Amino acid sequence: MMPDAGPAALREVCRLRVRYGETDQMRFAYHGHAAVWFDQARTELLRLSGHCYRDLEEQGLWLPVLSLHVDYHLAATYDDELRLKAGFRPVMKGGGPSDIQFLIAYEAWVGQALCYTGHTRHCFMEKGPGRNRAIRMPNSLRPLLQGRLAPEESPS
Repeated sequence: MMPDAGPAALREVCRLRVRYGETDQMRFAYHGHAAVWFDQARTELLRLSGHCYRDLEEQGLWLPVLSLHVDYHLAATYDDELRLKAGFRPVMKGGGPSDIQFLIAYEAWVGQALCYTGHTRHCFMEKGPGRNRAIRMPNSLRPLLQGRLAPEESPS
């Protein structure tokens, strides 16, 4: 269950295949790989929203993961194609959205079967000598949490 109120608008951000090295002896995807797949989905969600993570870092911003939650519904197996969906979601604090923390919600599908759901909690950090601290969300990124994303594109 995701904390706080309101659903995230999820969009397909990428597809990937479960590689042999990501499976156990039963050919099931090892559960720890969900975190890696969510990381890839987060990177692609930012890119599709017009914000490359590398550019944010060059501007002096980090988006550290404060927490990770995964629910396992059905195991993916070797060579399954995972469709990863992701969406931004505000964290509610004191009756309104936090201007420091936010969530990214995830779903991983194989065909019509939902395999994994989860979310990561993040904050914005200003990086640099003596400045590694949480900061308010930059105004240029506020539209991400208000549902104003770039037009949906089909991932290749």
